[in-house]
Amino acid sequence: DNPDERDATEPDWSRFRKLVVFGGSFDPPHAGHVALPEAVRAALNADAVVYVPAGRAPHKLDRRQTDPRHRLAMLRQALARPIAAGTAVVWDDEVRRTEADGRPSYTVDTLERLRARVHADATLRLLIGTDQVRIFESWRDSERVVKLAEPVVMLRDDASADDLPDVWRGRVVRVPRMDVSSTEVRRRLAAGEPVGDRLPADVAWYVGRHGLYEANAVSGPAETDRVHAPAGFGLGPGSGAVLALMVLLVLTVLAVLVVVIASTMNAGG
Repeated sequence: DNPDERDATEPDWSRFRKLVVFGGSFDPPHAGHVALPEAVRAALNADAVVYVPAGRAPHKLDRRQTDPRHRLAMLRQALARPIAAGTAVVWDDEVRRTEADGRPSYTVDTLERLRARVHADATLRLLIGTDQVRIFESWRDSERVVKLAEPVVMLRDDASADDLPDVWRGRVVRVPRMDVSSTEVRRRLAAGEPVGDRLPADVAWYVGRHGLYEANAVSGPAETDRVHAPAGFGLGPGSGAVLALMVLLVLTVLAVLVVVIASTMNAGG
């Protein structure tokens, strides 16, 4: 595509020489999405992790996804610190393409578009999990994917690489074990159960503010601006009681003012 037609908000790709590309639904983005790719980036001595939220993931067409604008907003909040440090980039290319034509997002297409943007000498590595290794050959144009961005596989410290095909064992990076998944987070939120530190604090606040993942919740458009909870303030359990108390206090003050004004008018009469 014509460089002049590209989104002016895109990063300056020319400054990167080694990038880790990490795609997913991020529905919602959890603590593992932040910590594990960063561990891989550091191990490979890469400049940054490029997060690519899926517009419509081909393998999840049968499941309703949260509005992509919500997923983008949550991901940017989850990654606020590494984005500020320059070690993470959120690229909304797949979301914009899906909004334009409604078609599913394929990794090979995304990598072709990214390859056309980065410096000619830049190296791309595609970050995947061991579960994706098993189905990798079923991906669209998987051989081309490998040429564009050699995969790197996250493998837990306590897991064995013996089950991986030989060609994949040299692509492994060990990462800490983190027992967290978006599926489990959604289940907990829908059931009204606490998610603890599974979600970054700003993401948990955003989820509560917009009522996402509640049972029978309908996700609408997200706000275009990033919204952060003020320090020390949240919409967690008990916030309704605090709000009710504040309203009662205001009403009480107004009632007292009315009595004082009435008394003054009667005295003056």
